Order: sequence, then structure tokens, then C-alpha cells
Amino acid sequence: MSVPDGTDLTADQSFTKTWRLYNAGRCTWKDNFKVYFTSGNAMGAPAYVRLNDSVAPGEFTDVSIDMVAPHHTGSYTGYWLMRSNDGVSFGWGVNDDSAFWVTIDVVRSVHTHDIGTPVDFLGEYCMADWRTSIGRISCPSPYQDFSDGSIQRYEGATLTGGYEENETLLVTIPSSGSSGIISGRYPPFKVEDGDQWTAIIGCLDNSPKCNVTFQLNYSVSGGSVQTLASWKEKDNGSFQREKVDLSSLAGKSVQIILTVLNNGSSTDDRAFWLVPHIVR
Repeated sequence: MSVPDGTDLTADQSFTKTWRLYNAGRCTWKDNFKVYFTSGNAMGAPAYVRLNDSVAPGEFTDVSIDMVAPHHTGSYTGYWLMRSNDGVSFGWGVNDDSAFWVTIDVVRSVHTHDIGTPVDFLGEYCMADWRTSIGRISCPSPYQDFSDGSIQRYEGATLTGGYEENETLLVTIPSSGSSGIISGRYPPFKVEDGDQWTAIIGCLDNSPKCNVTFQLNYSVSGGSVQTLASWKEKDNGSFQREKVDLSSLAGKSVQIILTVLNNGSSTDDRAFWLVPHIVR
């Protein structure tokens, strides 16, 4: 009755799922019967709800449950069954034991960026289109993923060499394989003369096999991807403070693309971008 399969919702969005259930049996469903969660993702729902009233054979009843979309993008399904007052579980189908369900797709929130304002690489990091060799990935990623790649934001971390940093940084892990990569394409903004991109880049501490290439790429008005600068980094106790002049792109609508290549293997490739921003 509501939220059809595959409905697009944004992260943490509240919604109410309503099923219309038909009593095809020979016994009346009493108001102490329960609809209860059995498997999948509960999406913040209670463990069960009671029927509002009795439902005789041949009658319908609507069951509504308040839920909340998960925090990460992706497809989610929750399965539900009914239980009688004497503890017998049942559902639908040939054997009366099939669960009914709710399926949603959590998508990125639709935001707009003022093209006259420089991109906020930290505050707007999930407005970027993050992709690896497997395709688009969720933002933020639920965990550090050395297979498919991941993107996460941290409020402070330990950098290579044991340096404790309290500022905000992005941790990007490229996908595995010989062509492993991760890239985040940010919304466009109009570059002004004198604009500079700056950040500190390197590997997180305790990443002994970290070996990556950072790239600062860009696209003008949705055109081909070009490289402004690139740097190689390892977990060798040092990191780099980089600054790139964007004046050659002044007056153009530019998308900045933060990119990391795995240099052959993604093992330990915890590549960080510390306080990346545009100096204007």
C-alpha cells in the first residue's frame, strides 16, 4: 500500500511501510496477533507490532510500521511474518510460510552547489561521485575496503611516522588489482584567477605496504579528464604538503577529481587527503 519495492530514499529518511494483508485461512486473526521482523535489515523498526483489530477469514487488514532508511547507500530488504497468540508463525504462499517484505534503495541526497563558491572537499565529500574499478561506491563507505575500495572522513588520525593529527581528513582506499583506483568527482565551480588547491597527502600510520599515486585531476564543463599534478607516496615516515595554482582554469566551470592509484596492489593503501581546500 506504500513504499513499493525499489523506492528511492535518502540516508536516515523516515518512512512508513504499509501492507494490506488478506486472511485466506479458516481462523480469525485476533488483535493480539503480531507482525514481526524475521530477517534482513530491520531499518530501525520495532521487533513487532500487534494487529489493530480482529480479521475474519476473507477480510483484509492494513499493517503499518514506521522505519528509517539505513545510513549508507545501497539496496536493503527486511522480511516479516505473522505470529498467532499461541506462538505459531505463518505467512503467505503454497505452504503459508513465506515472508512478506519491504525493499528500498538508499541513494545520495540531492543537493546543489553554488557554482560561484569553491567546493568544500570535506563538508561536501559525499556530493562527489566516488568510483573505483568496480563502479560507483557508497559514501561514506561502511568500512575500510581493500577489495572494492572505500571513502571515509575522519576527525583526526595518526599519519605515517606516528604523527597525531587533529584536523579533518579523507581516507581513500583504491580497489584491488593491477588497475586499482578510486576517484571522487566533485560538483563544478567557477575558478577565479589566483585560486589555489592545497592539501597534505600521504599514507596513514601502520600501513607498511602502502604504495600509491595521488592525482589532482579535473574536467572542464564535463569534458575529458585532465591531470593537474600527481605524486607518489609510501608509508615511509613522511608526507607532503602540496599546492597547485588553478589560475590557468580561471573563468571556467571546473570539476575537481581527487584520484588515488594503487600502483599494483591495494594492500595497506590507506591514502589520506588532509584538509584539502581551495585558497581564494
